[in-house]
Amino acid sequence: MPELAVHWYDGGLLPDRPEKLKDGEMMGDSNGGIILVGTKGKIMTGCYGMNPTLLPTSKMAGFKQPEPSIPRIKGGNGNIWDTNAHEQDWIRACKESPENRTEASSNFRFSGPFNEMVVMGVLAVRLLGLQGLHRELQWDGENMQFTNISPTDKISIVTHDEYTVIDGDPKFDRRFAEFNALEMANEWIRHTYENGFTLPEMPK
Repeated sequence: MPELAVHWYDGGLLPDRPEKLKDGEMMGDSNGGIILVGTKGKIMTGCYGMNPTLLPTSKMAGFKQPEPSIPRIKGGNGNIWDTNAHEQDWIRACKESPENRTEASSNFRFSGPFNEMVVMGVLAVRLLGLQGLHRELQWDGENMQFTNISPTDKISIVTHDEYTVIDGDPKFDRRFAEFNALEMANEWIRHTYENGFTLPEMPK
């Protein structure tokens, strides 16, 4: 697959609304969504890639669904909210012997690197928030570390956030604690588990 740019939006932030989306048409669904921008047009989906549609949606009138080329999970119906087929596929693969195992559809060689990308979005939100670093973070995937956070950088994290109204007068009580940004990033990337528990190395 050729290299592509991925943009992550979170915390109420949204990408620009596609011009070809009609008034009243929802961008994605209530849980989020994805917009794939290609050389010939755009595809929009709901959360987890469900219910994909061409943009403008009028192009779907003459659209012919292609024959599946990737094996489907038994019991799946395309809606992850009303079936546990994905989880059952993982359990099945765990139980099968390594010699005769059919890999799970989302085995760790696929889902591990994918999860790394998703977690980078979460880390960026935490490190670039209200009292964060205010810069574009550079990620070294090979060594699992940020390359442009210095040992002296600080971030402030909300430890108390309260809002009350007294006699019609709003009162805000928001308190912060300061932390070393690099130490926090390293801890979030490689968490210190209790009882000596550790995670295995990511598959290459």
